[in-house]
Amino acid sequence: PCGLNTSVLAAMASSPSFGQVLYAARLLRTLAEYMSWKKRIGIAGVLLAVIATVGFVVWAQASRYTATPDQTTPPVPAGSAPSAWRVFAPDQPTGQGFIFYPGGLVDADAYAWLGRELARRGVFTVIVPMPLDLAILNPAEAEAVLKRYPEVAHWAIGGHSLGGTMAAQFLASHPDDAG
Repeated sequence: PCGLNTSVLAAMASSPSFGQVLYAARLLRTLAEYMSWKKRIGIAGVLLAVIATVGFVVWAQASRYTATPDQTTPPVPAGSAPSAWRVFAPDQPTGQGFIFYPGGLVDADAYAWLGRELARRGVFTVIVPMPLDLAILNPAEAEAVLKRYPEVAHWAIGGHSLGGTMAAQFLASHPDDAG
């Protein structure tokens, strides 16, 4: 590598001369430049990754679908649920629960009408907002819901679009929680 051949090495080993020392210095400089180049590529790669991540976050927030004011009626308070969850507790519980994952880039409040309607029919409903409004970033959030509400006997899980895909993935990876 770096243009070094074996005959030059043999000559250098027998008796060092000024030329050989100069050649060794050039070789070391070439190696230093190579390492510097490699380091520069590494730094550029890290910067590119940071720029891409920031760009993705900005795009995700700028592209999201927000709920209209008529969709954002607050949920019925249900114990000490994490503040991000939209929990809809029925007046007449049936022992059934539904965990809902929102669609990609869709505000969780856009599904409040669904939570209210299911609660009106006796189904305890939890709409789970996702990081950056992308369910793929937290597909196992249903685990926390199941642990938080053990009094609900039968759970179903579903979602819209990407949320539905991640709900199906959760169910596939947690077959014992189906029921």
